Amino acid sequence: MTAAETKKIVKKIKIFRPFFQSGNGKQEEKEFIGEWHKVLKVYDYEDVDHKLDEYFNNGNNYGKIPDIHYLVKYLQTTEQKKTTGGIIVNCPRCGVELPLEEIDKHNSRCSSVSYLCMMSKKYFHQKLNRQKLFDLPDDEFDRKYLAFKKQLENKIPKEEQKELKKIFKEIGG
Repeated sequence: MTAAETKKIVKKIKIFRPFFQSGNGKQEEKEFIGEWHKVLKVYDYEDVDHKLDEYFNNGNNYGKIPDIHYLVKYLQTTEQKKTTGGIIVNCPRCGVELPLEEIDKHNSRCSSVSYLCMMSKKYFHQKLNRQKLFDLPDDEFDRKYLAFKKQLENKIPKEEQKELKKIFKEIGG
């Protein structure tokens, strides 16, 4: 991505989120775009622009400003596309597009997140934030997953506990 394309991305964010600040004055804005360009320069403009469109079309993001690292999450750099052939696949569970080599790791987290969300709603009547769960570091996610599992085992009926323990044993929990 060129610096001019980075500027277009920042401008697009300003159009959809007028309160988005990229600096007070020309020098600060130039520095701001320079910092964004340090991150975005290794990606294709079309990919980042597409991810930005997805962000704005997601109702959960209404009024929120996209984080630069969110925009490049699961994107392949231009170099990676050359070496992997740029194969992009969709997660069958949540539909997110990601590079083929990341699908196994994503599927593992996606499955766990879906399970947590479903069981939280069913037994605790609470809706969890899927994106926050996805964004957690692996070690923190694992700790929260195990804590939830313990709470859940105490909440569900005894006959369901046997099936749940069998499932957790199969997946190594």
